Amino acid sequence: MKRVNSFLVIIILIVPIAFSQSIFVNAASKEEVKASLKLANEFLIDNYSFSEDYFTERSFYEEREINDKLAVKGNGLNVFGNLPVFVYGDMDEGAREGTKYGNDQRVYDAEGDPRALGFSFIDEPYPNPEFHIDEVTYVRRWIKEPWILPENGERGITKELSPDDPKDTHTKQYLEYRPDTFASTYSVIRQWVKGSSTFLPKFAEEKAGDRKFFNKCIEGELPAGIAENPEDYIYIIQPPTYESWGVGIAFYYYGGTGKDNIYKPNYYSYYQFFRYKPFVLVEKDIIPVFEAVQLSAVPGSPVMVSVRIDSTFDKVLKNVSYKWEITSDGKPVENVTYLGKGMEAIGTVNLAADKTFSGMKKEETDPEEEIEEKEEELEAEETEVMGAPVLYASFIMPDGDVEIRFEVNTDESVKEYNNAYKVENKKISERDYSNNVLTRTIKVVEPINTTGEATLDYNVLSKKINVSLPDENGMTAELDVGDGWLVSDVSGGVNVTNVTPQLYKSFEVTGNKIPGGTRQTTVTLYPEFSTTIHRKDVTYDSATGLYDNPEEKKYLDGPSTRAKTGAVEAEGNATATRRYRCGGCVWIPDDSEDSSSGTWVCPGHTENISATFGYVADQRVITAKIYNGMPSIPQKKFLDEIKFNTINSLSKEMFWTSEPYKFNVVRWMAHEDENGQLYGWTAVPGRYQRIFTQQNKAEIKWGIVSTMEKDYEKSREAARRRDYNKENYDKAVFASDENLKNYRYPIKSGYYFNPTGTYTFEVKTEIYKPEKKPTAEHKEIVESLINSFRYESNLIYIDNNNRAVNIQNQPVPAYGGKLSSVPAVLTFKDPTGVNNVKLLYEERSSAEPIYEELKHSQVSGGYTDPRLLAILEGYSESGTQSSRDNYKYREYIEDGQTMYKITETTRVTIRVNPHNVRLYTHPNMPDGKYVVRAYIDNINLAQSKNEYKKLGELKGIENLDRIEIVVKGSIFDDIS
Repeated sequence: MKRVNSFLVIIILIVPIAFSQSIFVNAASKEEVKASLKLANEFLIDNYSFSEDYFTERSFYEEREINDKLAVKGNGLNVFGNLPVFVYGDMDEGAREGTKYGNDQRVYDAEGDPRALGFSFIDEPYPNPEFHIDEVTYVRRWIKEPWILPENGERGITKELSPDDPKDTHTKQYLEYRPDTFASTYSVIRQWVKGSSTFLPKFAEEKAGDRKFFNKCIEGELPAGIAENPEDYIYIIQPPTYESWGVGIAFYYYGGTGKDNIYKPNYYSYYQFFRYKPFVLVEKDIIPVFEAVQLSAVPGSPVMVSVRIDSTFDKVLKNVSYKWEITSDGKPVENVTYLGKGMEAIGTVNLAADKTFSGMKKEETDPEEEIEEKEEELEAEETEVMGAPVLYASFIMPDGDVEIRFEVNTDESVKEYNNAYKVENKKISERDYSNNVLTRTIKVVEPINTTGEATLDYNVLSKKINVSLPDENGMTAELDVGDGWLVSDVSGGVNVTNVTPQLYKSFEVTGNKIPGGTRQTTVTLYPEFSTTIHRKDVTYDSATGLYDNPEEKKYLDGPSTRAKTGAVEAEGNATATRRYRCGGCVWIPDDSEDSSSGTWVCPGHTENISATFGYVADQRVITAKIYNGMPSIPQKKFLDEIKFNTINSLSKEMFWTSEPYKFNVVRWMAHEDENGQLYGWTAVPGRYQRIFTQQNKAEIKWGIVSTMEKDYEKSREAARRRDYNKENYDKAVFASDENLKNYRYPIKSGYYFNPTGTYTFEVKTEIYKPEKKPTAEHKEIVESLINSFRYESNLIYIDNNNRAVNIQNQPVPAYGGKLSSVPAVLTFKDPTGVNNVKLLYEERSSAEPIYEELKHSQVSGGYTDPRLLAILEGYSESGTQSSRDNYKYREYIEDGQTMYKITETTRVTIRVNPHNVRLYTHPNMPDGKYVVRAYIDNINLAQSKNEYKKLGELKGIENLDRIEIVVKGSIFDDIS
């Protein structure tokens, strides 16, 4: 229960006050001051578990005297509802004490209000909540538990911060121990907070059973950063009691005054004062509050309005009547749906008891009233009611403005409820009925439709855009204060909604919040949204799941375009509190003993007002240009032929198109900033591999080192001279008969005739390969040429078994007793002759291969060999320069791939019978003409697996070397 001397019907909210020392207030006697202090102490003893008085006539530490004039009811300060304010000491001294360490050195503001009213009971400066803080545009980061500071000996501690803006990431700050230092956060806090723990939330929980015990008394709207748990941020310098006012202070950091302040670190600190109403001003009241209401809407859009009904009665209230009126142009809005605790336009709700007041002492009542209260309490206990009911009304916005009127526990709502339901409900007696009616106008807004476009060029992966809403002139709200004036800063702003979040990524809004400290009736904001548009999102087809994003190796065909529309809506309101005076609502008796005569006065009323910034619908056509290259590049034609391919040519040139080799390519794409500048260039995979071919070549040159004519010359000349020295007949025995001297190479059968001759060829190849090693093609050509060599003879030889054989050691048949001469050939696949003696030998010498790398770089502007440029799109070398000119498309060979032009040279010497093995002709070899020759056979290239197989046949050489031998007579002729 709680003690009171009188009941006050009064509404008190913040208004400008000029607290000069010359202000006129009623005089107060010592007895009146003691009575005020006694009532305040009794409240704290009864409700805060104090065991003795808290307040006295002198301050606790410095023994400053209490300001008698402010400490009593009826002190003449209408702004305080004529209720006590316990201030000690000198006002000017307190204001200067609260100023000495801060950057803001104003002791009095422009209206003459001091920074402090004096001192609290524990000698902390008593802040003046009406002291005007300069207009600021910073984002505040509130310091949690500012009463916990570093101690002497500590360098500092890390403090937790709660920013007003949820996007603000600055949530910690190191606070240094810097006592008595100008502009240091430590000193600024310490000049207000001396360190008392009496009213901290921990002790409120312990002493009052509720750490939020004093929160109900905080006057005005709380900043977003501390709205949930203000008790952790506001230090209570002096607590409110049943009839006396309290005050608190909270501190914050901020980074600067620009619109990008949210990203700035904590450069500065400051504070804000908060008034705490006396409990008498917040009890026994039914308070409807708009929980959510649009202030503007587009015709045809859904609207939802919600009202929460709070009660500060210490008991359950049953069957409290309410009434909705929702009209447009004086007519009821059609098809309104009512939801929540009340499902009808007219009805009743039950309100829960406010436990804050359930333990407070009441004035003594007569027995009959006491019995009535007991009966009401018992009845309320039958049905437990939890929380404040919330009622909803929803409708479709008509073409005109909509007037919302909601009233609870009014004569009208009781009357209409009783008439509608044929009951006799009663109006509940309240302390204050002035706040039982809510009204709001929802303005119909014709949307401002803005349009635009943005294009992602062929080489752009993402694009940033900045858009002002609706344009550079911004959005304006005009508050109508009527005959009143603003008594609070204007809050609110423009809510900018990203309607197409699947298209507008990294969506950020600036300039849409009303800066703190704004106090003017016309407010213009310049909202601007910035977003990043990604190629993938513009081109995504939900039906197929396909999209264009080369970074992910996702490609669409082009050249083409894809477009989507991005949409943003912007609307919002400016809200503030205005104060106005009515004709008179409080009766002030002329004589405290006789209330029959007096005056109706108005201490001033406050109400929340709002104005819309309008509605903007912005639509932008976002286009992505698409080009991912042509499937194939026109291939350059190379020679596929053999030059000088005749049976008489010793030199031949093979030309063929190389094997096709696939190259991975990249293209360079970028991101585009809001100014159209490209940045963040990125090498992305090309859609198509490019095919590399080049001209391969082989040069073949045959030659004779030593002909048969040369090798037999010594023996032939000896025979011609009839020189019978055996040493001169090294390779053959030629006939020296006079009758045979006119034959070029006459022999008699039965003598030795040794095969001979030395030949050579050189192969030089130029072949393109991706690996740095000798080529199989060169090796195969060399082997094929060796295997194409032929040594042919139709002479008949005799082997060691006295058999008649040919040069291949194959038997020679006889017909009619006469040996038959058939040509036989030695090859490197079968190089053995008479008596299985190896007669063909080859010697090879190869030069070190020459590897010419075709250089390339995927770096834009880097060097790439023209032979590679010829296969890439976007170059004149490939005939595709137009791709770069028209589609900003140019390819580069991806790093890590190689191509070489490999030049190889091999020289081969073929020797016939280099050991000069004697082979004897058969004595019975018939007379006649015989031919010995070396020739090169044709090579069927089609049998190869290499690319030159398409060249067909490489012609041989019909007669690389040739002699004609005449056989006349036999060795038996010389013996007989």
